[in-house]
Amino acid sequence: MKDNIKLLIIDDFQLSALGTKAILTDCSPGCEIFTAFSVDEAIDVLENHDIDIVLCDIVMPEKDGFDALRIIKNDFPNTKLIFLSISDDKETVYKALAYGADGYQFKDVTKDVLIDSIKTVIKGNKYFHQRVINVLYDDLHEFAILKLDDSSSSANKLSYFTSQDINSIGSKNLTKIEELLTDREIEIMEMIANNSSTKEIADKLKISIFTVSTHRKNIYAKLGLENLTQMRKLARDLMMKNVG
Repeated sequence: MKDNIKLLIIDDFQLSALGTKAILTDCSPGCEIFTAFSVDEAIDVLENHDIDIVLCDIVMPEKDGFDALRIIKNDFPNTKLIFLSISDDKETVYKALAYGADGYQFKDVTKDVLIDSIKTVIKGNKYFHQRVINVLYDDLHEFAILKLDDSSSSANKLSYFTSQDINSIGSKNLTKIEELLTDREIEIMEMIANNSSTKEIADKLKISIFTVSTHRKNIYAKLGLENLTQMRKLARDLMMKNVG
């Protein structure tokens, strides 16, 4: 780590803050390190020193780490912030992303891993520990599948319908759709019409998210659909036809 970094540690547990400071001081003697045991103390440090990066605990009394992050983003935009936490709760991780944290690190990592995360963020990159990725993977996986589905190319599709056709499908064409699709594909379309997510469909049908995605792609291909909105429109029309 370069010697001229100014780093601030915010943690209401003094032993934790001072211990982290001691570790980092040993590894980079020229690095100027400050500690604050509350967000209010941290603001005083930030106002009086040109802090490059903050290591911040999340759970603190009165003002917490998210309050600190909001203040830093608004008033000290050139200062980076890495959360240094014990929590791998999904809601907490999502909140860290939503608030624009530059990194998320855990208190039980080795000093080398901690220093690596600091170096990464100082260079202008983001650093989120692998455990954060593991916590979010299922949601990220579903999001990626949906993005791929929604942006599916119309190339190589049978183009049974044009975009203009979708809004004026007659009962004859709806019958043709049922002939083109398998029972499983129709079932999935009906669940999509009810705004079920890929994961919800997979859980209800006891199949994998990948299998649901494959069925969706097959539906797009068979019907020449361009997006999820069109699929939902046809699915709802099919449901109304069958109810009638």
